[in-house]
Amino acid sequence: MSRSLSKDVEHAANSVIEALVRRMFEAHERLKQKESEFIQLHNDVVNEIENNIIKQYENQRFSIDGEKGLFEMKGLQNDKVIFVNDEKTVHVDLNKLDSLVKPEEGMDKAKRIWNIDGEGVGQEVKIETPKVTNEFEKEYDVSTAKRVWSINGEGIGEEVKIETPKIETKNIENSIQNSNSPLLLPSQIRGQLEVLNHLKSMSEKEVLKNFKDAQKQAKIEDKLVPEVYKENLQKHINERIQNSKERILDTAISTYEKNKELRNNLRSIENEINKNMGVLYQAKLEKKISPEEYKNLKENLETQKTQINDRFLKINQSDQRINEQLKVDLKQQFPDMKTDKLTLNESIGLASAAYSMTNEKTIENLRNFSLENDLKGIINSIDKTTKEVEFEVEEITEIKISR
Repeated sequence: MSRSLSKDVEHAANSVIEALVRRMFEAHERLKQKESEFIQLHNDVVNEIENNIIKQYENQRFSIDGEKGLFEMKGLQNDKVIFVNDEKTVHVDLNKLDSLVKPEEGMDKAKRIWNIDGEGVGQEVKIETPKVTNEFEKEYDVSTAKRVWSINGEGIGEEVKIETPKIETKNIENSIQNSNSPLLLPSQIRGQLEVLNHLKSMSEKEVLKNFKDAQKQAKIEDKLVPEVYKENLQKHINERIQNSKERILDTAISTYEKNKELRNNLRSIENEINKNMGVLYQAKLEKKISPEEYKNLKENLETQKTQINDRFLKINQSDQRINEQLKVDLKQQFPDMKTDKLTLNESIGLASAAYSMTNEKTIENLRNFSLENDLKGIINSIDKTTKEVEFEVEEITEIKISR
């Protein structure tokens, strides 16, 4: 009888173990199923974001360096942006987008960014802030060292010294875009594609961690997990949007301040060269130098002055390029804003105010924000971007009346 009892106990123990194993297996399967559902939900959300981005630019056409014709954007796959036209499909590396792709002017008014649910949030999307070659902040180093020519006076027993600054150039880039170049790619487009690429490349581990956080938050807020996940994703996108804007704006401010200082230095050097031109001419009149010496020294001074003018040109082009980027981004947010005649300083002011706003990005709200914060300079810039046509009409009317 003891044997029978022992067998019964052993059988019961085995049954319990089997039941536990079965439950553990079922729990594991349910967990795997739940994780699979989370991954699928993430992919669905990302696909929705991609479709909304593409829909925004369905009427926009792009030119691609080295390719004929215009293209429309169709999607993003494996770190490459897909562009198509009637003849071919072109894949452009995301990290080469700025240098190869330009929007076609006048094809479509800028639209606001869509959030996950397809509603305009009016901001740029950027998930990563990669290391950027700062093509706007080029170095123009002007040394204060001076070059001295000694001119021995013939039979006068004195010496005339012509001092000119020695200008050192450090790899000044000649590829700065001029006013006739194609439009710059709005940072909104670049940012949206960067955030999309990040979301597409997230590992399952990252996705599941985000869902685990969403589960805890959903329990506290008494919401559905998918709802919280989408909200958190949108919040993360908007934070990266702001970082993208501030990076461009910080670059513009740095460029403006640095170039302002460089201009002052160059003007000081230019004044000194002009002064030495006068000294040289006086030395010629007083016959302290020979005609040949005068010619050679004058050519040297003129060469220095030409170099100064070249530096001014490069600095102006540097200002122009970052200003064009700011104006493109302002136009993207405020389609009715006339940005053509904005100076870099004015663009910086408008962008700073626009990026500080928390409500809808409209010109009227921008004006109200500037009034509330007593930003008189910004208000003047807004007037400049909205009343330009009125001024032109008044001017034409006056001309007709005078006739």
